[in-house]
Order: sequence, then C-alpha cells, then structure tokens
Amino acid sequence: MIKAITSKELRTNFPKIKKMALKGTDFIVYYRSKPILELKAHQPSPQKQQLTLADLRAHTIHSKNKKTIDAAELIRKERDE
Repeated sequence: MIKAITSKELRTNFPKIKKMALKGTDFIVYYRSKPILELKAHQPSPQKQQLTLADLRAHTIHSKNKKTIDAAELIRKERDE
C-alpha cells in the first residue's frame, strides 16, 4: 500500500511512519505539492555464505603446467606475491 504524506508530516510523525514502513507501507513524500521522494522499508539482502578452508580445499584448480592445486593454496600464493 502506498500512502501520500507531506514533508512536515514526516518530520512530526516520524516514529509512527517508521512503524508503518516496517509493516510494509510505502510512502510518497510531497513538498510544496510536488512529490520529492519515495520511502520504502529496507529489505536486507540474503547473507553470503562464508567459505571455510575445507570448502576451498575441496575446489581444485588445474594450472597450465598440469599441476593441480586447491583454491586455498592459490589464494595464499596470490596473497603472498
């Protein structure tokens, strides 16, 4: 649901508007009868999976000289260069 509010309403009723936004209400803020911004609750992005050293070792990389190394070793090598 989108609700129209003025910039003065936003300033004076911010706690109430914040609660409504967190419940899913979107707002269009007007200043001097012109829409100036749209407010929406922040949707956090899904957490990225943290890879462990064991995960990196499970992925092997084949180099040009046919030598197989694990991803963890490759990262160490590039870090130390």
